[in-house]
Amino acid sequence: MTILAYRIPAMIATIVLSGSTFAVDDGARLGIKASVVDFKISSRANDRYAIKLPNLTFSLQVVTNCAGEQQPQSVLLSIADTRKRISREQLESGDTTVSITLPERQTAPLSIKDFCVLGDNSSESSNSGKTIAGAFSVQGALICADEASEQTVYASSPLDITVYCNGEEDPVDENAVSVRTPSANADAKN
Repeated sequence: MTILAYRIPAMIATIVLSGSTFAVDDGARLGIKASVVDFKISSRANDRYAIKLPNLTFSLQVVTNCAGEQQPQSVLLSIADTRKRISREQLESGDTTVSITLPERQTAPLSIKDFCVLGDNSSESSNSGKTIAGAFSVQGALICADEASEQTVYASSPLDITVYCNGEEDPVDENAVSVRTPSANADAKN
């Protein structure tokens, strides 16, 4: 999926779609592909909707392309107040997969009604998870430069999480979080 930006004084107009490749009209691109984070919760009372999120670690793969003679200088990724920089050396070596851990203190409680309720043994609560598409987003900035000029390309990608019910008899390790790669149809196109 492609996201296009057109230069407008003092701001950049964007069309943001799930899938996250961002391109400017001269061919520079920044693509961000994110993992889906899974975690389990213990059963809770029927009147308790808020779920405290644990630390969430997202695996992100970055694809860059600069226009003309420009070369990628760095990529800055951020989720909430957490930032990660990919250096020029990492980009040149092809090491473009990074992990960013979003601390629980930077997340608000998640509200899900009628899910993982004490005494409810329905298949929805006990066997399947609830995916929250776009629960968070990652923003990226690619700096491209040559001897004569510098350009910054921006991208944003949704981050999905899936919550599973662990049941009432088996307490949950609050730090147990897993990561999985999204399906092929969610891949960023270059």
